[in-house]
Amino acid sequence: MSLKIKFIPAHGGDCIFLSHTHEDKQYHILIDGGTAKTYHKIKQELDENKRLDLLIVTHIDNDHIGGIKAMLEDPEFDYSKLGDVWINHSELVELQTNNNNNISIQQLVNVKQKLEANGKTLTTIVNSCEPLTLGELKITVLSPSREKQNIIAEDIKTHEPDSLIHSNKDDHQTPLKDFDISLFEPSKFTEDKSKTNGSSIAILLEYQNKNFLFAADAHPTVLVQKLQQLGYCDAEPIPLELFKISHHGSQQNTNNELLGLVSCSNFFFCANGSSGLPNKATLAAILRYPNRNIKEKINFYFPEETEKLKRILNADDKKIETELNFSVNFQTDFNYE
Repeated sequence: MSLKIKFIPAHGGDCIFLSHTHEDKQYHILIDGGTAKTYHKIKQELDENKRLDLLIVTHIDNDHIGGIKAMLEDPEFDYSKLGDVWINHSELVELQTNNNNNISIQQLVNVKQKLEANGKTLTTIVNSCEPLTLGELKITVLSPSREKQNIIAEDIKTHEPDSLIHSNKDDHQTPLKDFDISLFEPSKFTEDKSKTNGSSIAILLEYQNKNFLFAADAHPTVLVQKLQQLGYCDAEPIPLELFKISHHGSQQNTNNELLGLVSCSNFFFCANGSSGLPNKATLAAILRYPNRNIKEKINFYFPEETEKLKRILNADDKKIETELNFSVNFQTDFNYE
């Protein structure tokens, strides 16, 4: 048995390919597709005659759905090898591309039309759904809540989505020790207000007593509520082998309440430094979390070694990685037996 997780570099977007072998059978899962120009990398993964057992489109933002649209429009894509499709969409109306000039809405329409034209059923997913088992993998949906999904469905129906492009202040020149991490406490925290991000499908993957959290662009309040429902608390946090941080490391999508519910040393950011992401404040919040055991090393991972990310610690003391006991790594593949 094995599990392979590949974070495909997606120009700052999300694109994750999972491969699992169980009793001589292989399972493959694709979580998002980055932008359209990411598709050629996805195709390389699929070109080995692989069946795609589960496709998860976490939400409709371009840096998540663009590569999926490109995949489905490829004349060489074999729909007979596509299994279940999870995508949160509006079932309330039939959308037409000429009714809306928003690129993400247009791509959602195109993806729906392609899938339905090829006999595929689209499954709307919320965190009250039952877990899914594939081989030795157990997948539990953490986000969205039914409320969050209904909000975005109504916005899509009326063609009035919130802004899908979010500007972020570049804080990379601020030293890690200078951030006010009290702003990550629930009483001071400012949560992401994006309705599309709030509709994100975030999952907890369990394999061989190891847990992996893929947070998409989910809101931390929803993740906290679901983890608490599953029985986790500050005194008994969920042990995570790997935590794919929400929304490319935005400081509005991770808070101390969420960090208190997880025990994790390995944090992955689907980010390349563009649009100010990740916020360096998020790294500071993780490293300086009040209840952190400083003896346990924290490892930050990124899929692309960009010039922007290589300079993320330039404003810090040269000994900062030793003092706060962490490392910055550029890695795409993670393998587990």
